[in-house]
Amino acid sequence: MHTETRPVPVAGLAVLVVAALLVLVPTWLRLSDQLWHLEAYSHAPIILAIVAWICWRQRHALAQAWQSHRVQRWESVLAIGILVMATLFYIIGRSQNLPLFESVGHWFFFIGATLWLVGWPGVRALWFAYLLFLFAVPIPGFLIMAATGSLKALISSAVEQGLYAFGYPVARSGVVLTIGQYQLLVADACSGLNSLYSLAALGLVYVYLAAYPQRWRNGWLLAAILPVAVLANFIRVLALVLITYHYGDEAGQGFVHDFAGFFVFGVALVVLFLIDLLLGMIARRRPTQAPLTEVMV
Repeated sequence: MHTETRPVPVAGLAVLVVAALLVLVPTWLRLSDQLWHLEAYSHAPIILAIVAWICWRQRHALAQAWQSHRVQRWESVLAIGILVMATLFYIIGRSQNLPLFESVGHWFFFIGATLWLVGWPGVRALWFAYLLFLFAVPIPGFLIMAATGSLKALISSAVEQGLYAFGYPVARSGVVLTIGQYQLLVADACSGLNSLYSLAALGLVYVYLAAYPQRWRNGWLLAAILPVAVLANFIRVLALVLITYHYGDEAGQGFVHDFAGFFVFGVALVVLFLIDLLLGMIARRRPTQAPLTEVMV
């Protein structure tokens, strides 16, 4: 039986890609100049690279959607609405210098263009890419302030109590720790939100790639991301305070302080991997349902 192959509009796709780059590149240049060099937003280029890789990984599903699905009228209407929203967000963000709005406009464009070209099956194929893309959207400053306040207080209090239990001369006033002759401010970078945001994205990628059939295992891994990030940052602040107390203020700053950011990721990944190993052992010990067997009587 002969199956008709639907031709791919190469010229149309090329025009769409060029138009998308004309919209995306200026924003990326602005973000690289204003935000991506900051620790809080440095993960965004990596996230975008992973999103691009996921799109490439799903290319066969998209090709299958193109061949087997004809875009319905409701899909076209919805795609036009989403693309209009994308345009409005982009214009507002571009004209008012609001990277958040520009990035949200990109996100809507990403979904709208997929829906327009390959319909709902294409959107389903790229659902994780859309979710991950949100982690590249710059967080508004007031949300950072609101979220870091409680984390800073929590980590500062835990470090104070931990050091006090081992006899160190430590005291705390808010998020300022005093140990010996030194005063240390637990800043936003130490509080955990920066790494929490990046680790949440990394944890999602880990669960997505692992693709465990047990939903409970995926759920526990996702639930572990927040406590793991807080634990890793507690160890980071504790180490910096001890280095400053024993070796001086200069030793606790500069390279050591910057290296501690990478240390947090290392600790968090190791802990997350150990939790996954433990969940794997539990999964192997859980009884599996025996397959049904047909019996002739």
